[in-house]
Amino acid sequence: MDGKLGKLVTVIIVNYNGLKSGYLQECLRSVYGTEYPNLEVIFVDNASKDGSLEYVAKSFPRAKIVANSKNLGFAEGNNIAMREAGGQYIALLNYDTKVSPSWLSDPIR
Repeated sequence: MDGKLGKLVTVIIVNYNGLKSGYLQECLRSVYGTEYPNLEVIFVDNASKDGSLEYVAKSFPRAKIVANSKNLGFAEGNNIAMREAGGQYIALLNYDTKVSPSWLSDPIR
């Protein structure tokens, strides 16, 4: 989707028990703090047992959530989410990644 907001970028975050580490919260806060305005976030939970899924659903309601019934790993989690992605660009992030606000700047507009 192009337009005044620029091309849609899909950010995929695959998670397994990331809440207890504290990294997941920081990752999502940084992604949603991105200055780029046309962003879709897909959160893939690989059957976490630490409340990650519930935390994301409550704290980041704009995120599309894929809840796997078992841990399918990073690669399969990303493959599943890519089938749901609407963006012209896709960024795959680990849940322990923190991005800067300008990481998706003008070059992709």
